[in-house]
Parts: sequence; structure tokens; C-alpha cells
Amino acid sequence: MTTVDDNYTGHVEPGTAAKRTLPGVSIVKASVGPMDNNAYLVTCSATGQTLLIDAANDADDLVELVRTQAPNVSLIVTSHQHFDHWQALEAVAQATGAPTAAHEVDAEPLPVKPDRLLANGDTVQIGDDVVIHDHVAIPVDGEVVEGEAIVDQSAITGETLPASVVAGSAVHAGSVVLRGRLVVRARAVGNQTTIGRIISRVEEAQHDRAPIQTVGENFSRRFVPISFIVSASGKRM
Repeated sequence: MTTVDDNYTGHVEPGTAAKRTLPGVSIVKASVGPMDNNAYLVTCSATGQTLLIDAANDADDLVELVRTQAPNVSLIVTSHQHFDHWQALEAVAQATGAPTAAHEVDAEPLPVKPDRLLANGDTVQIGDDVVIHDHVAIPVDGEVVEGEAIVDQSAITGETLPASVVAGSAVHAGSVVLRGRLVVRARAVGNQTTIGRIISRVEEAQHDRAPIQTVGENFSRRFVPISFIVSASGKRM
């Protein structure tokens, strides 16, 4: 059984684990297997949903960690196709019943076919909190609960200069983290975000054009070519 140390320093000795608690999220980092690989349990404090990153080895120990620290695993992500990153994947997936995900480049060697294929820049959301790193677009409207970053918000605000964002700041989907790391608590997702509503209204406006506009366009398509023909005929005469 792996002992979990609450005094998280970033380093864990082989066969041990440590827990870090942040606003909105807790992280358990475990060292597993003879190659001292790391496995992570990232849990949303609001919902209890957990992301397991790399079921690398020691399946029994990882299943026990899940049972005692994070019983609601919503997704298992494998970060690399190397054998030492997934030796416990099949057993842990069976024990938890959680779906799995991996990049399509890494998917083929895995013992479990991923339920979701990830691409560069994709965001994995577990619970209400989203972790966003450098050069990644923010996928939700929400409030920063941890971290700080320089963010390009021009898509929403029109402001050309990047803004400094810290805990307590409001951020919007479509903004891009240029430098830094943020944990954002989602308030709106998808079509409910500011950018999502803008896109929906533009699409509705294009679909529901006024009848007079359609008549005018049809008339101009016919009238303008005829005008050119008449004009050209007049010049020859």
C-alpha cells in the first residue's frame, strides 16, 4: 500500500505518493514501477471528478490510491506510447470503468483502445476546473482560481495589448494564454460562452435574412450583367 504524504514538495521517492491541495483542485503524485514513473490523480474539489494521468505501473497500488484518494475517476489519459507509461492501464481501466484517452500517435501500442483521441491543443476538462498552459486557448468562460498568466483577449475585447490575469480575474473562451498557467473554474461552456453566443447570433442573422435583402440580391445579380450588355451595345452603335 502506497503512503500519501500531505507535505507536497514536487518530489516523490520510489513507491511513495504526495498530495497537493490548491483552490478548486487537489493533485496526488505517485512514483510507480522500477523506473520511478509518475502517475497523477487530479481531482476537482467541486465535483469530486478525477483525471488519472499515466497508469504507468503497480496496478494494485494505483487502484488502492484511487479507492482511498479519488474514487470517481472520469478519464484516464496516457501521455506516451512507451511501455513504461501504460503497464497498469488495462487493469486500472477495468477496475475503475473509466474511459481512456491518448494522442492518436500513441494509441496503437496501447493495450486498451482509447475512447477518445487527443490532438495538440486539446483541452481535457474534469469537473468545473480547467487547467490551461502556454499557447492554449481558454475553452470556457469563468474565474481564475489559481495561477497567473499573460492572456491575449483581443478576440473578445478587441484590445490589442495582452492582459495580466491572476486569481479572481474573469476570463472568456477564445482568449489565448501567451505565457503562464491558469486553473479556471467554468461558469459557461460551449454555446453559453460569450464567444459562443456571438457565433450563434451571427449564424442566426445569416440564416434569417430579411426577404427584401434576398429580393435585392436576386435583382442585382440579374440587373448588373444586363446593364453591362446594354452599355456595350450602345457603344458599338
